Amino acid sequence: MAPKKIQFIQQIQSSSTKLAQALEEATVAAKVYVNRGYAVNGADPIVAGDLTGHEITPEQIAAFVAFVAALNDIGAQVPELVGYDALLDQLRTDR
Repeated sequence: MAPKKIQFIQQIQSSSTKLAQALEEATVAAKVYVNRGYAVNGADPIVAGDLTGHEITPEQIAAFVAFVAALNDIGAQVPELVGYDALLDQLRTDR
């Protein structure tokens, strides 16, 4: 097999692994955000004072959580993306 093909295959596997890990981590973080009451209307919301020195705002965190939820929803509704998680599991190299 040509070296460029091998490099490409390795790149696909590496990208799939990183993407799967990032999606898993982001989904867990979004659940923690809600479950711990860190959301805007939660029992212990994250406020600007909690983020001093982190160069991020509560609004950005809320937007990120909404983005993660949308990614998960779209993955279940868009025909081309249904089963993407199974595909990533087949391609990833960390399991």
